[in-house]
Amino acid sequence: MSAPRLTFENIAAVAEPPAAAVAARGWEESTFYSANSLDRDSGAMYIMSGVASHWDGGDEAARRGGPKVPNSSRDDVGAYAVLCGNWGGTRESRELARHIDVDLKTTPGTLLLLQEAHAGAAATLMAAPSADSGARGGGPEPQGARGGVPSQRPEFQFLVCRGQEQCNTLLVAGRRSHVAKLTELLWLRSNDGTFTANKRKVVAQSRLLICEAEFRRPQAGHTAIVVADAHMHYASAKKATGTAAGHAQWFRDLGDELLKYRVRILGGDFNMSCFVVAEKLREKGMEVALGAFTGFSKGGSAYADSVGVWILGPVASMETLHSAEDFETRTLPMRKQGQGYQLSAYLPKGEPGALESMR
Repeated sequence: MSAPRLTFENIAAVAEPPAAAVAARGWEESTFYSANSLDRDSGAMYIMSGVASHWDGGDEAARRGGPKVPNSSRDDVGAYAVLCGNWGGTRESRELARHIDVDLKTTPGTLLLLQEAHAGAAATLMAAPSADSGARGGGPEPQGARGGVPSQRPEFQFLVCRGQEQCNTLLVAGRRSHVAKLTELLWLRSNDGTFTANKRKVVAQSRLLICEAEFRRPQAGHTAIVVADAHMHYASAKKATGTAAGHAQWFRDLGDELLKYRVRILGGDFNMSCFVVAEKLREKGMEVALGAFTGFSKGGSAYADSVGVWILGPVASMETLHSAEDFETRTLPMRKQGQGYQLSAYLPKGEPGALESMR
């Protein structure tokens, strides 16, 4: 019963249902997770539904101009974007570091879930926009838009919560224009066991940061949303010798905490366990949908990044850019380079198992 997919051809015919109807669509089947969801009353399915809320009428030329905001005065309509990625710590190159800072300050994301973020990243996000905000940032726009010149996205200021440690760690941020308050609910660093690396014993530590973002005005039916940012250690993620028990315990603890704090969006770097996250959490009775990940083809092999975003609870509709079939047929974007690993490297059983989990 999901809403019709909105296209330029049917935009005039797709009626916008009232917010209550959109919310109700996501709650026709009661489940263990939906009964314990933060979003049970507000109906969070509005964020993933295909309704026409962010389009207005008008002539064809206006519609082809892209999304509009005709409902800006309504309290039940809004939109936010989630950016999730492993920031990879600091950079030796000043120019590259400056470029990364610009990416952070001008991101279209309103909620950021970063892994391996250094203290400087937090300071950059919390700083007020620079005097020349809007004069830089972003990649080149399409030819014809402005002659292919670099876009001029404005800078933004963020509220930030960062893991309670001095090293590169988890970071959750909310754009101040959208988020009135960001509260840390849980900071967890687990010991998953001891493994051998470079002939020495190393403790594998995984991390979890859960925060609640309170919006300045309702966004997609929410007045607030709870998000979780996770980074599973690479050794326990692949069940390296000495970490198998920690691997199982991490997922048990992760599921318990997600339920306890009624998390709606989970993002993180799970390394070689990226494609078993959903099935592990479903063992807790949750509804889980893999909402975002990166796939590409390189040298005739299918690759995927180990960072993903998962929606916890019912989802009215969702469309991913890549399917399991795309990985099987290798009909993926081609890259000479790219961050990620061959699909055969992922659990549960190499490429066939990862594909099954993807489905």
